[in-house]
Amino acid sequence: MKKILVFTVISLLSIMIILPASAKEGNGDKSFWKEKIQTMKENFKNRIGQKRDKKEKPEWSTDKDALVLRGSLLAVGNDYVTVKSEPINVERESKNLEKVFVSGEYTAQITENTKIVRQFNGTSTLAEFNVGDKVHIVMKKENDVYVAYLLKDMSIFHPKRYMKATVESVDSDNNTLTVNRGKKSAVVTVDTDTKIQVEGQTATITDIKAGDKVAVKGVVNRNLKTVFADIISVFTGKWNAWRK
Repeated sequence: MKKILVFTVISLLSIMIILPASAKEGNGDKSFWKEKIQTMKENFKNRIGQKRDKKEKPEWSTDKDALVLRGSLLAVGNDYVTVKSEPINVERESKNLEKVFVSGEYTAQITENTKIVRQFNGTSTLAEFNVGDKVHIVMKKENDVYVAYLLKDMSIFHPKRYMKATVESVDSDNNTLTVNRGKKSAVVTVDTDTKIQVEGQTATITDIKAGDKVAVKGVVNRNLKTVFADIISVFTGKWNAWRK
C-alpha cells in the first residue's frame, strides 16, 4: 500500500513538472492534456498490474478439488487439527463459487507445506492454536486423508502497537498477570522468552505489582482473552509521558 502511495505522489509530481514543459506544445488544447493524463493513468495501472502478476499464487487457490472449512477447533496435535464447521452461509459463500465449502467434523493433517497463519496473515505455528479457536482450513483429500494447504486461526493476531493496561493482580507461580483496560479484563501470560522491563531496567514478573501501569506486546487470543507476551514494560508515571 505504501509503495502505491509513493508511486502516486511521484506521478503527481511528474505531472507538475511536465505541465510547464509541455505548455508550448499543447497551446491550450484540452484534448492534448486529456491524452497526456490518460496515458499516465494507463502507465500507472500497467505497473500495478505487473506487480500483481509477479506474485505467485498458492497451489490451493487454483485447485478445483480444494475444500474450504470454517469452524471451531476441537483438537490440535503436533501434525493435525480437528475442526467442527459452522453452518454454511450460502449468501456469503456465493462469492466464492470456485471453492467447495463443506460442513461437519473433519481432521486434517498438517505437513511442512501447510501455510499456517494468524488473522491478518501473520506467520504462526500450531503451538499458538488452542481448542475453541475459530479457524479456516483449505484442504484436499489425498489417499483417504485430508491434507491442509492453508490453516488460519481467526482468533489470534499480533498487533503492532502496545496494549496499555493497569495490573489487577499478579500470579508469579503460574506466570500470569490479570490486567484491566477500562471495563475489560485480560490475562497476560509470561514465559522464558518474555522481556520484562521496569522503568527501562530488566526485571522479572516478581517485580510487577497490582496497580502498576503496563504496556504489553504479544500474540492476542480472543477466544482465551489472553495475551501471550513478548514484551512487558512497566511504567509508573503518567500515560501521556510514555513513549515507545
